[in-house]
Amino acid sequence: MSPIEAMFDRYGPAYKWYATGTVMIATISVVLSTTIVNVAIPAVMGAFGISAVQAQWLSTGFLAAMTATMLLSDWANRAFGQRLTTTVALAVFSFGSLLGGVAPNETILTLARVIQGAAAGVVQPMAMILLFKVFRPDERGAAMGIFGIGVVLAPALGPWIGGLLIDAFDWRYVFYLGLPFAGLAIVLANLFLPGREETGPRPGFDWIGLVFLVAFLGAILNALTNAQRMGWGSDVILLQFAIAAVSAVGFVGWEFHTTKPMLNLRLFTIVPFVAASVVAFIMGAGLFGSTYLVPLFVQTIQGLTPTQAGLLLMPSGFVMLLVFPIAGRVTGKTP
Repeated sequence: MSPIEAMFDRYGPAYKWYATGTVMIATISVVLSTTIVNVAIPAVMGAFGISAVQAQWLSTGFLAAMTATMLLSDWANRAFGQRLTTTVALAVFSFGSLLGGVAPNETILTLARVIQGAAAGVVQPMAMILLFKVFRPDERGAAMGIFGIGVVLAPALGPWIGGLLIDAFDWRYVFYLGLPFAGLAIVLANLFLPGREETGPRPGFDWIGLVFLVAFLGAILNALTNAQRMGWGSDVILLQFAIAAVSAVGFVGWEFHTTKPMLNLRLFTIVPFVAASVVAFIMGAGLFGSTYLVPLFVQTIQGLTPTQAGLLLMPSGFVMLLVFPIAGRVTGKTP
């Protein structure tokens, strides 16, 4: 009997909803931190006397770390199982949140955001893996719609709640908002998430691929961040673009060469997969770009308070809240 089957045997048909609720709460805890810090960036700039270029790493560092560690999820799932992986990742996320709340300077604060992002990158794919295992193919669309309701509530309400905390107390409190959800998710994970499914020795990890990926992300993001200030043709920026190019080529070459790749690049020979990836890239650029720039603009240029900036982001979140379950139902019935 597999761990999933054992869970169904213990809890009955309702287990799939227990599992959905568990991964929903876990995802809410990390998604909340993705956008809520954006309303605090002007306050952080004032507290530490840093520029917008330096402050944007609070968002960029989180997203870059999340991107890199998402590719660890498959290996972690096979090596340790969903229960242990999710528990450890949420514990690391909680540590990053606490560190961000007590950070004495912008360097420690950026490090805290990187730690949060690294943990978030592991947690989010775990939810997708579990939902696909506990629901039948014809139920997955509806399940994703229901799961999406909870996940969308976080970015819809998070910036507004964060704004209230900043106006009433201090910007540091926004780092603590996800801690209750993370704590509850850790308890539920140990009750409802399955253990390791594979038997035998744990699979090896693609460390070389991770090094290439981190080098690429660090170089390309740092170059794009500083190119306008230092000059697109400056030696430092050109060197960083060169490092990014070499790292990207090295990553692709290594992933095709190694027997246990972090990312199976042959997936990109599947046209629907490529199309979905392009759509996700465009949507991510628009979503994360706007949720960063809008709060910064309306607070620094238009003079809005953090609470007002959070309220400005709320309508789009509630529209998504309405559309998610409809989209889930539709995808289960149409191509």
